[in-house]
Amino acid sequence: MRTVAVTLGLVSVAGACSGAQPASSAAQSSPAQSSPAQSSPALTSAPEATGLTPATGAAARSIAAQPCGRTRTPRRWDHIIWIWFENHSLNQTIGATGSRSQRTMPYYNFLARGCGLATNYHAITHPSLPNYINAVSGASTATSNCAPKSCSQRQASLFSVMNRLRKSWRAYSESMPSLCSKTDKGLYRVKHNPAAYFTNLGISCRRYNQPLGSPARGNFSAALAGNRVAQFNFVLPNMCNSTHDCSLTTADNWLRAWMPRILNSRAYRSGRTAVFISWDEGAGGRSRMACAASQDNSCRIANVVVSPSTRRGARSAVSYSHWSLLRTTEEMLGIRPLLGRAARAYSMRRPFGL
Repeated sequence: MRTVAVTLGLVSVAGACSGAQPASSAAQSSPAQSSPAQSSPALTSAPEATGLTPATGAAARSIAAQPCGRTRTPRRWDHIIWIWFENHSLNQTIGATGSRSQRTMPYYNFLARGCGLATNYHAITHPSLPNYINAVSGASTATSNCAPKSCSQRQASLFSVMNRLRKSWRAYSESMPSLCSKTDKGLYRVKHNPAAYFTNLGISCRRYNQPLGSPARGNFSAALAGNRVAQFNFVLPNMCNSTHDCSLTTADNWLRAWMPRILNSRAYRSGRTAVFISWDEGAGGRSRMACAASQDNSCRIANVVVSPSTRRGARSAVSYSHWSLLRTTEEMLGIRPLLGRAARAYSMRRPFGL
């Protein structure tokens, strides 16, 4: 199989030198970033049992109504969850009360107001696939939306590193017809499923890249209900629920159905689970455009941070990108060394209490 890749020509200005938060952003967010040496300690492959039961009744309503600002930052993190939607820019998804964005995505905006929002967050490039590949590998390649057979990836990724360190991961692809499917079918598109592209995952892709299911039944809902949530989880909606082919309101309703399952789970109630809800790229833009330091609307996207220790209404205007999300996840899970461009990206931990 041949790899089709072009190195992006522009590195994020925000991550060009180090992982520290720039001093000029201090007034816009929390104090300066912690250094890599101050990240959370490594976790074991089996997080400790909490003894908690899923929240019900008034407790469940309380967590769902105020999922953030409930606890102090934990000494370690057990679970990280990424949820990605498709092809909408920051100004299309986040807005003031009464705005079109707020009306079309009221639940997403509710989470942004009540938890954390990165207001200067960027995709890496266009189109979709290289954002998924670069976000989990720290690479700076610009591929087309090609199939795994012609676009295979051989570099290390968060998935392969988790395997090496015996940490657990899952990639949950909605409407995927079989485990680690490399072929489009129905509402499933492999270009939105990065695990299927990495040849070094071997059998682990067929074990851990699973169909999502629904909030009522399926692999992810069973993991949440049974307190078997992996340490890293990438949740990938199908072509409709991701907003690729359907409306923002459709995605908002999908998120409104899933988030209570996450928030009321033992994993979240333990205080050691964080959820990042973002987008692969913005609307429009040019293929292979260098987005990580661009203020073009097609490059700027929202990233909402939900965790029990994230201050309600937290905001950061630091220039983040998908490489920042990778760095933040690696730090929270105690992974060293950092992958690729993640090493030069700004961490999101301090502004969002992570």
